[in-house]
Amino acid sequence: MAEMVSDAAAATPSTPPPREGGVVLETNMGRVVVELYWDEAPRACENFQGLANAGRYDGLDFHRVIANFMVQGGDPTGTGRGGQSIWGGKFEDEITPKLKHVGAGIFSMANSGPNTNGSQFFITLQPCPWLDGKHTIFGRVHQGMRVVQRIGKVPCDKNDLREFGNDKRTHIHRFVLISPDEMMQRFRNGLVFGAYGRFRRDIAAKTLFYPKAESPSLRLCHSVKQNVACWDQ
Repeated sequence: MAEMVSDAAAATPSTPPPREGGVVLETNMGRVVVELYWDEAPRACENFQGLANAGRYDGLDFHRVIANFMVQGGDPTGTGRGGQSIWGGKFEDEITPKLKHVGAGIFSMANSGPNTNGSQFFITLQPCPWLDGKHTIFGRVHQGMRVVQRIGKVPCDKNDLREFGNDKRTHIHRFVLISPDEMMQRFRNGLVFGAYGRFRRDIAAKTLFYPKAESPSLRLCHSVKQNVACWDQ
């Protein structure tokens, strides 16, 4: 996940993004709805949502794709060496043992070492336990995992960088911020699977999206006890 922070100007959103809810990632391969973990990684979520709100991700490619591992984006230079946080420069890690890279669809910050988070992020395509404790997890795919899987099949060069000139290159059209209420409605309309099969949607919605959930093991959908994932129907 090597990343070097560039000297590009820091993003300054015209209007402050809400400190709740999620984000819709619209790409040329489809739409991905992202649930953000505000309780566990507030600065990473604020950074991600703020950059999205400022349009700093619009038009960028997923520049690095490694099959059966992850897809990486958020670099304005497309080289894996660029990008700053919403505040300029780097910001510190938010590592918690409650969140782990236990499955596909986890959003995590790319970095070049401890406390070097900028604008780049990656989405896992499989469990990546060797990344635990090294990268800040700040969200997960709520809907659109098939889109992420298609992105993960894009051909790359020997350095795992997306081939320039490739007709199948993937890029971000734009991000759309969505409210907590809309996230809840999307969740109720979806289907939830977990380590033990299907969950009741009313119970799972309460535990996954309410800030003060009664069951942390369910709310933290990438915890050791429960690995809950929402997939396209």
